[in-house]
Amino acid sequence: MGLIVSCLTGSLPRGADGKCNVLTGVRAELLAADVPDDAQVLVVTLLRTDSLSATGAAAKPEPYVVLSLGPERCMSSRRKAEEDAVWDPPETFRFHVRDVKEPVLVSLYHFNLAGHDDRVGDATVYPIQFDAAKKATHTLDLVSPITGKCGAATVTLEIALTDKTQAFAARVDELFEYECLNRMSHKWDTKFCIMDPNNGMCRWSTADAENIKYSTQMTDLVSPVPPGYRVSADWHVSRADGDAAGWSYTYHMARGVWFDVQEKSSFYRRRRWTRILEKEP
Repeated sequence: MGLIVSCLTGSLPRGADGKCNVLTGVRAELLAADVPDDAQVLVVTLLRTDSLSATGAAAKPEPYVVLSLGPERCMSSRRKAEEDAVWDPPETFRFHVRDVKEPVLVSLYHFNLAGHDDRVGDATVYPIQFDAAKKATHTLDLVSPITGKCGAATVTLEIALTDKTQAFAARVDELFEYECLNRMSHKWDTKFCIMDPNNGMCRWSTADAENIKYSTQMTDLVSPVPPGYRVSADWHVSRADGDAAGWSYTYHMARGVWFDVQEKSSFYRRRRWTRILEKEP
């Protein structure tokens, strides 16, 4: 069966209620605990969007994708792009499938700092269209909410309908790297700049805000690969946050508000490093 693409009758307002099932850190484990053991899970991986310039958006759009299935709603990170946006590494989302005939709503937005985000186009797909446990890549032709016609843009997704065990077979480890702006040289300093209450200045931290750990060396914070897992993608800078190099900026470390663009008052920056593990066959 081919993919069914249709125009949505309503918008997907940003910030609506719903659980975001992003494959990152402990959130994946928490979602696994909420899903019955015999449930079907739809695994959707966002790869890219294309032909953004055809929408008439700004010269440098910041696209993001919203996916919804029943009460669950996920929003991807924003990408900066002239025309085509690539999520590298890809972003994976999971949905508990209660009815294989219930539609998955896919919407592409452009971030608008000055007001409401621009809804570029929409598509609808159904879990029943996908073979169990077989990943397949699909490019969806989005329907413009203004003209009601296809061609607004495309979204490329990898989709698989599988069981709970396979859906949660992957795990992502995360660490943060920090740098400080040297106010004398006006250059980013690679010396240690995180204030650890116990150990003084450090450069690395874990991503778990509730049980954060610090170190001067990345290797001190890397956990051993657990039994039954293997490394499918070794440590690399995530492009899910920040600028083109993955850096996010803030003027005050303790307040925890990070921005994708460096401002004059940005004295600190950080970037996320990730490692993907998968269960051994």
